[in-house]
Amino acid sequence: MKEDFKFDNPDDEHDWKKEWIGMPEFIQMDKESKKSVIVHFENWDDMKAFGILVGREITPNTKSFFFPVKPKGTSKMYKDEA
Repeated sequence: MKEDFKFDNPDDEHDWKKEWIGMPEFIQMDKESKKSVIVHFENWDDMKAFGILVGREITPNTKSFFFPVKPKGTSKMYKDEA
């Protein structure tokens, strides 16, 4: 049995617009990477040297990372532009 949600009823579609008046604007910034590269290393020492060069700890289990390093939690902070 399908539950009857308010947003599923086309007759009530305009109601959310009344409730939305005065709400802050939300803009989702593009969080996708612009470019990805695959790097191959001849040996473990080269891998460690690359990690030092880019300022990241790279282990045999590292699959990917973003560069430059961003402090934890910066992407989840609320910023009031008012």
